[in-house]
Amino acid sequence: MFDYSALDAAVEAILASSRIEFYAVGPSVGVALDAHYRLLRLGLPATATTDVHLQATSAANLPPGAVALAISHYGRAFETHSALRWAKQAGATCILLTSYRDTPLSRLADIELVVAAPEAAARPEGVATRIAHLAVIDALSVAIALRRPQAASAALLRDYEIIGEREVGK
Repeated sequence: MFDYSALDAAVEAILASSRIEFYAVGPSVGVALDAHYRLLRLGLPATATTDVHLQATSAANLPPGAVALAISHYGRAFETHSALRWAKQAGATCILLTSYRDTPLSRLADIELVVAAPEAAARPEGVATRIAHLAVIDALSVAIALRRPQAASAALLRDYEIIGEREVGK
């Protein structure tokens, strides 16, 4: 069911961008923070903005060619819709990671990454959905690293050095 050409388009847009911002609310925030961490470790200019007012303000100030990647399970979160709408008006490439097609957020997206996972009837946190969305973020970050192996290796080595500096002796 997953559209790999959409993943490829997302990779191309991210690699061509001068800035990458992740927008999400509720349980999707954890996925956005993980995405931010993964791309930042690869040396890309990524940010996850979790305050809903700052999301809209940040999105409105994106330069043309930047990427706004929204994460929303149902594709209907008002705050995420607002941020993506502002990003679109600013000229950013809008990417949506979601579980459903034909939603208000998908109508704003230039690239739609749709992944569905079956959920139990009593799903307090949407575990299967979160895991599926994290898998897409993993695939996205691996594809980016494979497209720029030297830069990714250098960034990861720098990151290991930074983290190693903060470890307490053995």
